[in-house]
Amino acid sequence: MATSSQPGVNKEPASRTRGLWGPDGSVLTHDRCPLLAASMVCADPLHIGREVRLLEEGKIDLLHFDVMDGSFVPRIGLGPEMVRAVRQVSELPIDVHLMVSDPEKQIPTFAQAGADIIIVHVEATSQFPRLLELIRACGSRPAVAMGPATPPSAIAYVLDQVDLVLLMVVNPGSIGEKAIPAAMRKIADVLALLKERPRRVHIMIDGNVSPDNAPQMIRSGATILVCGSSSIFRPRTNVRDSLLAFHRGLQWEAD
Repeated sequence: MATSSQPGVNKEPASRTRGLWGPDGSVLTHDRCPLLAASMVCADPLHIGREVRLLEEGKIDLLHFDVMDGSFVPRIGLGPEMVRAVRQVSELPIDVHLMVSDPEKQIPTFAQAGADIIIVHVEATSQFPRLLELIRACGSRPAVAMGPATPPSAIAYVLDQVDLVLLMVVNPGSIGEKAIPAAMRKIADVLALLKERPRRVHIMIDGNVSPDNAPQMIRSGATILVCGSSSIFRPRTNVRDSLLAFHRGLQWEAD
């Protein structure tokens, strides 16, 4: 069991995530609008500090890092160096989405880099409860992810151990794909599972979070939307302005 003096421990997740969960552990949102996470794999890597500053000015709620190893998914994604660099310039909450084989090898590294939430795919390991314990021991909040073809029943037995469920509505590792209708329907199924418990688990949606799809995701139960190339990271567009426009669209839908 890790302690605060051991490598791999993130010492500040509770303070940085206080805008995501209340003092009683209940999930927080913006009234009828969800929280927004910026998909940093879509950001400009040559100007990452500027991108983070613009996201802060646009009132983003957290930063989402896709970590891909070319094995569990076909793409290669972000590493701990990028997480560490962003942590040095921002106190926004950071979640790390591990789309990797052997995730237990990566958890301490990303916790030490500054990940406040670490998300592991249920399909990636047969030792899932043990990995959730490891994430919490490293000082981060544990979360579970599942791909579009995985049924909600696969995570039912770990919902008491996680703070967040990530639903992929596109194939993991893809960028620019359209949402899979059957995966969209799973949002309501997961919400039904959570209704048996106090509302302490966020439902995060990742993939094709567009202005057209976001209202359905919210109505189905999403509390966090991951914003990428379908919403705020657009060519020749200032990400702050795109984010503010996306916010306004969601508020209009809520009204």
